[in-house]
Amino acid sequence: MFVRLLLSATLALGVCAGAQAGGPVALPSTKQLDLAAAERIAQAADQYAKQQGWVGSIAVVDNAGYPIVVRRMDGATAISAELAMRKAKASALFGAPSVNFENRVNDGHPALLALDVTTLAGGQPILVEGKVIGAVGVSTAVGAHDDPIAVAGSHALEGAR
Repeated sequence: MFVRLLLSATLALGVCAGAQAGGPVALPSTKQLDLAAAERIAQAADQYAKQQGWVGSIAVVDNAGYPIVVRRMDGATAISAELAMRKAKASALFGAPSVNFENRVNDGHPALLALDVTTLAGGQPILVEGKVIGAVGVSTAVGAHDDPIAVAGSHALEGAR
């Protein structure tokens, strides 16, 4: 019993000494979207769409592609909310506008269609200090309207882009 206690005490002291010898570990600090920032992005995109007379859905996701805010404007189709989320997810995960994937598919790379994202224009990453902190995705009845709305949202935060 005494040997076991002595062994445990020696091991515990060794672990404590080893932990102190390496010094404290500094964890990286990263910017991330919170609900207030996501709301501001969605509001900016919504305002731009309304100024143009366009109707659709807007989704803001975190850097892993999970939704924070999803808005479906009055008159928008039900599927537009799902498409907006998938476009935003593509942009967040790959750190690039979703139109890049649409262009690649059109250029003969159909394997991208197997991803759990939508390879259509309308998703824009939100970058702060060169890092992707999330993305905004937009889906309207006219695909050419989606990117301009998403760009308006992605530039809504001070320091974004």
